[in-house]
Amino acid sequence: MVYCKIVTLTTTKTSTIKEVIEKLSESITNKNVLQIDIQPSSPISQWKGNTEKLFEFSEIVGQHFEVSTIPQIHTILNIE
Repeated sequence: MVYCKIVTLTTTKTSTIKEVIEKLSESITNKNVLQIDIQPSSPISQWKGNTEKLFEFSEIVGQHFEVSTIPQIHTILNIE
């Protein structure tokens, strides 16, 4: 399994995610070997009120690849 992380900002457009994922999907023949991890930017508090956008990103990616949404652990653990 290969993992690909996409760090998203609250300003990231759904159309941008769709374009990137469609291009990636076109260039990968065996989609079962790739998992996309969506990682919202920190601080996570900025996503309050924007969680619907994360669900939209996940739905777009999930049409082509396995997908997970994960926080930035290094900021939670206060590691630089």
